[in-house]
Amino acid sequence: QLEDFGNRIPSLSFELIADPGPVEIGTIAVELGAGSVAAGPTESLLGYAASGDSVRGAIETLCELAPLSLVDEGGQMRLTRAERLPIILAEDEYCDRPQIVRSPSERIPSEVSLAYHEIDRDYQTGLQRAVRARGGTAIVDRLALPAVLSAGRAKALADSRLADLWTRRVRATVRLGRRRCALRPGDPVRAGMAQRV
Repeated sequence: QLEDFGNRIPSLSFELIADPGPVEIGTIAVELGAGSVAAGPTESLLGYAASGDSVRGAIETLCELAPLSLVDEGGQMRLTRAERLPIILAEDEYCDRPQIVRSPSERIPSEVSLAYHEIDRDYQTGLQRAVRARGGTAIVDRLALPAVLSAGRAKALADSRLADLWTRRVRATVRLGRRRCALRPGDPVRAGMAQRV
């Protein structure tokens, strides 16, 4: 009955309290994916607000919070920590010379700006920045994470993301023989030519 509200739907706000403690990122991904994604051991969050136009977009955002790996296990994707030991590839396994591409440093952000919900400020929006001291550009990588974090952890994430962006400027493509057909997407590898890169 809406007579007491001027025959209009009133504006309502709710505070939802779910799990009493931290929740693993993998558990959140399983809920978002409605069973299409399985979970291995992952980092935990104090809170998370799912948003975006798709389940894929929400899960991709989760993967920005920690080094995670999506592994295909018989038709189902499994989200887990990227902690497995890498598979060592010897140079004599390559079918031809590896192709190494280095992106120009002018295209790499020299600053990462990370927005998040800060636990110590009653879930208000916090902002942490990481800046590259040398060889900087005017490019800023802005990332909004709908996750509850402490200021220290958010700062560490910003630093880690900036370092990762600069590490990924070097990419290598190698072609392997049939004996490596068992390699699956998401498997960590260490190339034998890494010492020369």
